[in-house]
Formats: sequence, C-alpha cells, structure tokens
Amino acid sequence: MAEAARTPRDGPARPTAELSEEGLGKQPAGLTAVRDGDFSIRLPIEAEGLLGEIAAVYNGMADQLSLDTSEVTRAPPDPTCSS
Repeated sequence: MAEAARTPRDGPARPTAELSEEGLGKQPAGLTAVRDGDFSIRLPIEAEGLLGEIAAVYNGMADQLSLDTSEVTRAPPDPTCSS
C-alpha cells in the first residue's frame, strides 16, 4: 500500500485508501438517517484507511447527537409542583 505524502506539521504519514463505490455506498444511508433525526444507525467500521476513519467519526457523531438530543428533549421539572 502506498504512503500518503506528508509534511512535518502533518505528523506521520497515513496509508492512502482507495475510495470505492461499494465503500462509499453505505455512507448516504447513515447520513440520511441523521438528517431525518434517526441517530440509531451505525456504519460498519470494516474498511481501513479513510473509509474506516469516516465511519468511526460518523458513529461518534451519531452517538453524541443522540445523547445531546435526549438531554434537550427531556422535559424540565414543573415549576408549579412543590417538593
């Protein structure tokens, strides 16, 4: 596998990944689900290189959005009720 070009500020070189139609084909379904508010879809992290990295970042984003959404949609306490 060829190594990617690097500059000193980029840090270590990462292997390049060939972007295939098959590898990219799973991405739109996950992105569409997030757009529509469904944060339960996870992309398989089976590819190495760029596609695997994209899937891992997507999955982390979906996890965080799910957590944030559940916190925002949780009903606040009713101020008229006394404890």
